[in-house]
Amino acid sequence: MSYGNGLESIVKKSIAETVAESIRNAILAGKFKPGEKLKEQDLCRELNVSRTPLREAFRILQTQNLINYSPYVGVTVAELT
Repeated sequence: MSYGNGLESIVKKSIAETVAESIRNAILAGKFKPGEKLKEQDLCRELNVSRTPLREAFRILQTQNLINYSPYVGVTVAELT
């Protein structure tokens, strides 16, 4: 049913999507610098989430080329162009 009053529909997001959005906004705002290592334990504590949604968020951000993952190094912020 449409009321025609300009209301936006509510979109449900997973925790991982919400976490990814939060980290994406921080990267784009310059709170995380290119090349900076993102520490899983610190982010979990700061965002009050477990490791599983954070790792899912990392996968989302990696597909958007905002972060890089390297074995034995971890996750770092990508160089933005």
